Amino acid sequence: MIRRLGRGITRYVVGVGPYAIKLPWGYGRSVLRGWLANRSEWRCRHCPDVNPPLLTLGHFVLVFRRAELPISDEWWEANIRPWLVRIYGTEESKSTSWGLTADGWRLIDFDRAWHADDRGLIGGIYYGRQERMARKWAAAPV
Repeated sequence: MIRRLGRGITRYVVGVGPYAIKLPWGYGRSVLRGWLANRSEWRCRHCPDVNPPLLTLGHFVLVFRRAELPISDEWWEANIRPWLVRIYGTEESKSTSWGLTADGWRLIDFDRAWHADDRGLIGGIYYGRQERMARKWAAAPV
């Protein structure tokens, strides 16, 4: 059975049986940014606390074991997030970044493509352009 699990800014997630598949397009409509996110998660697959991807097809398809999200956002924000922020920072302490797997709680959204050491050639060009545009907008008269 195939069903849509979610759609974020950079990627679309589909469930197929016991697997979750991340595809590089989301609300932001940038396939390149989604591809960079998939590539980043593939490169970080050996990091602790992550739900590692099992397979990639050129970073256009990233296959994971499916995780469950059984806790409400309100409960997470009140009880879990405060101590996760101290360990992981604000981005990876969101309830949507974690899921329950057979191995316990694991990060299911751990893209770090924007980090300078994980960009590669394509990411360097993409994020270099983003940074130039941000400097231009910051200098624009209000």
